[in-house]
Amino acid sequence: MAGPLSLPTPPADAGGTSARGPARTDEAAPAPAGAAVSTSARDHALLEKAYDHSVRSIARLIGNLYPIRPGKDRLRHHFSKITSCSVIAANGDGAVTNTFTIVAGPQPVHFLKTWIRVEEDSPAVSHLVGAQVEIRDISPRSTYDVVFLPARDDGHEKEVSIFFLPSIAPRTMRTIELRFRWPRYLKRLIDGKSVEFVWGYPTGFPKRTTALDLSVEFHRDLGPIRCDNNTVGDAAASLRRRTTKDGGVRWVYRHPRASLAKGPVLLTFDRTS
Repeated sequence: MAGPLSLPTPPADAGGTSARGPARTDEAAPAPAGAAVSTSARDHALLEKAYDHSVRSIARLIGNLYPIRPGKDRLRHHFSKITSCSVIAANGDGAVTNTFTIVAGPQPVHFLKTWIRVEEDSPAVSHLVGAQVEIRDISPRSTYDVVFLPARDDGHEKEVSIFFLPSIAPRTMRTIELRFRWPRYLKRLIDGKSVEFVWGYPTGFPKRTTALDLSVEFHRDLGPIRCDNNTVGDAAASLRRRTTKDGGVRWVYRHPRASLAKGPVLLTFDRTS
């Protein structure tokens, strides 16, 4: 898959950080510059190791608290509406905003997993902070809140567990917004290669439908952009090309009643000049 997006996934069964050595408290001469750098690198490595251990522990904890056993359990929610807007700058930087309206079934919904994935053509980003990940509850007239924890935090792939405070009560809904930024998000496109965007949303209620509004906006300096819809079984969907106020290109995919259980939305983008 090329051209990554933040996409909800079922619960699994299973800017930057710096560290400095302790300050000196004696009268001895300071250590050589090389030694200081070595200490700082060692401390940084220890912090990274501790962070990675915490991330793995969070993933194990969630997997045990909320197990999804293939063939026995199912997700407790579906989505009534999903919007996604990706804005691509002239240098390939990306700013993404996704909004999900989540509806609980007969059981409460405690959390949701999302992931962000980019091709290795793009630079790696350290930690969620580096990707400027922000998640908030935007339900109308609500005082609800969310907290999120990393369940995977690799350079090109982030997985986040979002916890609802309080949990979504049975047969009620909640709307959340996820934002992130990634430098050279579409470097692959800048380099003249095609990019495939994939939107995939598992659901616990396959017979229910979802309104989709998915768009990707390209800066005018990127020139003409072609879009091919490779989604399977997509007769009711629309795909429109629009021109933005500053002369860029915006492709908009809409489906009023998408069946998420049939598979993801697949759009391929190419520069044509």
